[in-house]
Amino acid sequence: MGDEQHRASAREVIDRLHHSALGDAVEAGRWLVQHQHSSLPDDDAGKSDALPLTHGQPGATLPEHGVDAVGQGLHEVGASQSQGFQSQVASLICEGVFAKHPGLKVVLIESGVTWLPGFLWRFGKFWRGLRTEVPWVDRAPIEIVRDHFRLTIQPFDAPDHPESVERVIDHLRSDDLLLYASDYPHWQFDGDAVLPEGISPALRRKIAVDNPLSTYRRLAEGTG
Repeated sequence: MGDEQHRASAREVIDRLHHSALGDAVEAGRWLVQHQHSSLPDDDAGKSDALPLTHGQPGATLPEHGVDAVGQGLHEVGASQSQGFQSQVASLICEGVFAKHPGLKVVLIESGVTWLPGFLWRFGKFWRGLRTEVPWVDRAPIEIVRDHFRLTIQPFDAPDHPESVERVIDHLRSDDLLLYASDYPHWQFDGDAVLPEGISPALRRKIAVDNPLSTYRRLAEGTG
């Protein structure tokens, strides 16, 4: 597909986000991870602010991102799929998607959460040394992630100890990143606990109520 076809397809995705329901945000997310991010046109009408893109499980479906599911068991796919999420986060930032679409948010579904702090430390280190190669990335990656990315809390891939959970949450360095999810009725959902032990009551409300309403603002419009 040529550049003009990429851009036309990208414009269609943005138009669908502006006029559609949540299901099209999922479809748009699938489109986004399979195309060059720099092909997205400028957001001159603010349409990308309408709904967040939804992106899940790159390792199981996109072997070109370095996580080939062919011939692997679910345990191997599940353990390695965070590499695919890391690839997409880095690409979206480095190719200037959020400079073009300052109102856009991306929700990572079933990505886990423990990979993010270490990845952002490494990403930030390389950005500081090589940022002349991406002058449109005008602030640290961790700041862009806080403004533009959200992660669902299932699966919460931390040890089942309140102290460990508290440490993971502290390493995220933001109360705004996490959204509630259970994965029910899939067999591998996290069990009977609504949220892991070790999450404060204030953060529980953020995860279950405040963060979803601020991310999916049409939900907030419906609660007025």
